[in-house]
Amino acid sequence: MLLADGQMLAAVAKVQASRPEIVIELRPRMISYDGSSAKGRIAKMIADGLLDEPCKPGVIIKEFKRTGGEIHPSRLSNYLSEFVSDGMLIRDDGLYQKAPGRKVTKTELQALV
Repeated sequence: MLLADGQMLAAVAKVQASRPEIVIELRPRMISYDGSSAKGRIAKMIADGLLDEPCKPGVIIKEFKRTGGEIHPSRLSNYLSEFVSDGMLIRDDGLYQKAPGRKVTKTELQALV
């Protein structure tokens, strides 16, 4: 093909590439605890912000005593491990903290009179 002066022939190259992508769908899972049980009291401590920063188990034991109860350290360790397994807490160097991005909703129920 002959082109006249001033005409240009354009060439277009199109390259398609793919890249892998991981899509994670998060579904809320509601876990309810009885506030009078030891595990429920720990959940309330999480909701009240006690574990917003890294916290030693001893601080949690003191909070149990301060609010009118006792908990054996080995029992506390089991409960905290369950909260870690459930994804509510993270454990790092023996300290526990609420896992980033975890939502805690407190609802106060009204007594019927």
